[in-house]
Parts: sequence; C-alpha cells; structure tokens
Amino acid sequence: MSNFTVVETETLQQGITRLFGGDSTISESTPVAGGCINQGRRLRLSTGTTLFCKKNTLENEGMFLAEAQGLAALIGLCSRVAGPRVPEPVGLIQTAHNQYLLLEWIDTGRKTLRSTQEFAVALAALHSAVVTTDELPGSVPRAAADETVPIPEAGSPVRQYGFVGNNYIGSTPQINTWNTSWVDFFARHRLGYQLDLARRNGLTNSSMLTLADAVLQRLPELLPEPDHPSMLHGDLWSGNIMVDAHGSMVLIDPAVYLGHYEADLAMMELFGSPGPSFYEAYEHTAPLEPGYEDRRELYNLYHLLNHLNLFGGSYRGSVMRVLERFS
Repeated sequence: MSNFTVVETETLQQGITRLFGGDSTISESTPVAGGCINQGRRLRLSTGTTLFCKKNTLENEGMFLAEAQGLAALIGLCSRVAGPRVPEPVGLIQTAHNQYLLLEWIDTGRKTLRSTQEFAVALAALHSAVVTTDELPGSVPRAAADETVPIPEAGSPVRQYGFVGNNYIGSTPQINTWNTSWVDFFARHRLGYQLDLARRNGLTNSSMLTLADAVLQRLPELLPEPDHPSMLHGDLWSGNIMVDAHGSMVLIDPAVYLGHYEADLAMMELFGSPGPSFYEAYEHTAPLEPGYEDRRELYNLYHLLNHLNLFGGSYRGSVMRVLERFS
C-alpha cells in the first residue's frame, strides 16, 4: 500500500482535494446498489478520474483500513502467482462521523464459461501459493499463544494462521490472532468467537451450546492441518465476485486471513454453487482432498453463525442442523 493515503478532514470533498490535488472536485456522485453493510457510490472527479467510494460510520473502527490491508495483500500475492484480479485501494478519508474507502473503479461485464474457468485456475493458484512475509502488510507474524516461535525473516514462508490484524466479516469483527495450528485457530477465532457472540446476543440455548462444545472437541479428528497456510479471500460468496469489462472475474470486499483453502471453496457453495466447470478447472490445477464435501459444512458453520449474529434467529435452524450432524 505504498501509494495508499489516510486523511482526516471535515468533509469527503476536502479529503478528495487533499488526496488528488487542489483542482480535484467531485463532479458526479451516483449510488451503486448491492451492499448491505456499506453504502457505495461512483465518484467522477473534475480531473476525469473515476472511483468507487464505500461509506460507513466510524462505529466499526478500522473497518476500511483493515480491508485495504487485505486488498493489498491479495494484490501482492496475486501479482506473483497470476491470481485473480483485485481492485486497487486508493485512499481512506475519515470525517468526524464517517469513513470513506476509495478504490479504483472497475467497469462491469458479463460472466462466460471461459471467465469462470480462468477464475478457477487463478483462484487455485492463489490458494496453492506459499505466502511469504513480503506479501503481508505491516508486522510479521508471531503466534500469541507461543512466544518461543521465532519471528520469520523477510521473504521467508509464513507457517502460521491468522493475519497482521483483525478485520471484519460483514460488520462482525473477525479475530486473526496468529496460531501455529489451523484447527485450533478455527476452533478459537472462528467457531468459538461466533458462538460466544451469539451467547452474548441472546441467540443460543443450552442445547445449542452443548452440541457446539461437542463439535469443538471433535474438530481435531474432523479437520486436517493443511500443508501450508493459504491466503484466503475470507468472504467468498458470489456477491463478492464481480466481472470486469474484459470478462475477467474480480475479487472484492475481502475479509483476508491465512487459513485452509477449503474454507474459501466452502463459502462459494453456501448460497449456491459455482458449477462443475469451475471445479473441473480448479482441480486441474489443485486437486481437492478426499472428504472435502463433509468438511464444507463445518467451514460454513462459521458463516451461518455470523449470519445468526447479524440477522437473527432465522439462521438458528441451519446452525443446529450442522451441529447435530457433527456432534
């Protein structure tokens, strides 16, 4: 994020002027539909530059800065391994009450069979890559639970799960404390955190908590430790994949962390399926491991719990079905 700038101003317009120069003004601002967490707008500047602007309140502190860090990490790794396209973060403007994330504007196009296959190959390349410290913004990782783990040297492989800071999954904080075990990381900072949040929100009962405890106890036998941590988009449902004017699929709105690549693939199937052509192309590059179809439900339990916390009791039945299956 060498060119990414954070400015604090009284208004969005003042921030635009500071980021792009004294002659830059907003000449056109058009709402963009599609988001349920943030407000999106297409900004046309007097200089001819077009930007995508995401707006949220300051209640979710650090949300957009964390997203920009995730985008930067994805851009760095994807450029090295021919991964999917990712929009470039341009700047962050903070006013007294709101935050605005500015991104490059990407014109949209139509998805084709070829674009689906090319995206599958690119995503497999991203998931297969060994992440190095050079691809992480900010500090290098160190497991909080084990201070004997040495700090990796610059350019060395990252062997831990998590990210350089916490971020958000929707509007829910996502905890990314480094951990040397994927299974323990997933138990603590994915399922465990969401379950505790649901309990505090009054969305659980004794039956759910008993089943959840049994599932957490079984996780070491249900989930494998991967060969290496993969950089994940983190919230990879169809609404967070767009198609640009050239037909290439683009990753947007990430919740980046290092984890098991199966967690990304599982999320792609939570509200539909990318289809057989996607999996044929993906597995040609990176074959799936046996048992993925069963583990998929466990990984999506994280997102079901998050939806329970975000949207309420309508997701309780889906959560209970997964807990009953794996308890």
